[in-house]
Amino acid sequence: MLNPVTESGTDRALQRARAFRSEYPSSTVVMHPSYIRARYLNIGAKFIKKHLLNRSRDNAILRVSDGRTWPVSLGQRGKGVRFQTGWMNFVQDNQLEIGDVCVFVLTNDIKRLIDVVLFRAKLSSKVHLVRERQPKSEDQFKSKN
Repeated sequence: MLNPVTESGTDRALQRARAFRSEYPSSTVVMHPSYIRARYLNIGAKFIKKHLLNRSRDNAILRVSDGRTWPVSLGQRGKGVRFQTGWMNFVQDNQLEIGDVCVFVLTNDIKRLIDVVLFRAKLSSKVHLVRERQPKSEDQFKSKN
């Protein structure tokens, strides 16, 4: 269970994530301990299967607002779909923490490009504030106003 401070931060991060709008298909995930420590992330099966997954194993590219990218493998487990190989690199490089919220936005299904918008539960770190700023390029994350 998350501590009260983190829950409050997570609530704020989730509110900001829910206010985010995109013209592209998206899926929102709150980071739980298992997503930070495990080598995989279960993602909305309906989202992936409908928009991205054509075979039992596939690959995608995760991209954050500053343009950095991470290749990840997609795999099915039962009825679920998960980011597998490459997920831990993404977690570590972006310093994801329990309670952070990620919005996964499928911006290019042919290239399998998924933009990841990060909403931090803790706003005390300058690293977190910098990474949460708006993208510089309009075409990097196309949002509806």
